[in-house]
Amino acid sequence: MSIYYKAKYADRILFDSVYDLESSVAEALREEAGFSVCHVGPLFMMSSQTSKSSARTVNLLQEDDSCLSWLDKQQESSVLYISFGSVVTLEYDVISELASGLEASGLHFLWVIRPDALSGKASVEELLPEGFIDRTHSRGCVISWAPQLAVLAHPSIGAFLTHCGWNSVLESLSHGVPMLGFPQQAEQNTNLKFIVHDWKVGLPLLQPNMQRIELTYVQDAMTVIMKKDEGKEVRRNALHFKKVILNACNGSSKSNLEKLVQDFISGNLKAPAPLQ
Repeated sequence: MSIYYKAKYADRILFDSVYDLESSVAEALREEAGFSVCHVGPLFMMSSQTSKSSARTVNLLQEDDSCLSWLDKQQESSVLYISFGSVVTLEYDVISELASGLEASGLHFLWVIRPDALSGKASVEELLPEGFIDRTHSRGCVISWAPQLAVLAHPSIGAFLTHCGWNSVLESLSHGVPMLGFPQQAEQNTNLKFIVHDWKVGLPLLQPNMQRIELTYVQDAMTVIMKKDEGKEVRRNALHFKKVILNACNGSSKSNLEKLVQDFISGNLKAPAPLQ
């Protein structure tokens, strides 16, 4: 039985997303493909509305909460948060150009570099350009893993440099934080298209015609989203979508999730049609 067949005849297909973020896609799937699309996200926000005893937080790595104390000392919307998720590993030269552009920008930053992403280096100090940590210690914080939801909720965060993984996109939007997109794989380029062109809540780190990452372009992109008018505009749009997502959590997504539970308990889920 093909995946398409299973999807077409499923009682419903659950999306960890919000209908108003991608209504045209949802309607196309319904009308042209015949899929029963059901948006129930963001699930991390839905679970946060349950009692504390039933909510669970799953962390892939040990979180470094000390960064929150560091953020407390920074000015509002002044910090660029940098994290590329739990899977992506960047090449050494890419990390070097990112660090050099970041240093040249003069921005305050919180940078997550996972222990398994050191590209064969013994330490973060060896991975980054020589002297980078010392030269930026007064305005930067480099850690191995962050409590991302708490970081994005912090008032000192001004933007999020992200690989555009869907979880990170939803978490950033849910907190009204604009994104600087640097996609690496899978659906991340599509997510960047939504971020930049559809929702207008972020900017690309690199322009489409660029073949390689370079210091000057990194510096310019970081400066624009943190300090220029274009950055202010995407920040306003991000705050708008924060409200859209909150409304869904108390409206359409919540209703869809509750109906799913009710149908499951009552046995009203439709059985798939037999394979012809």
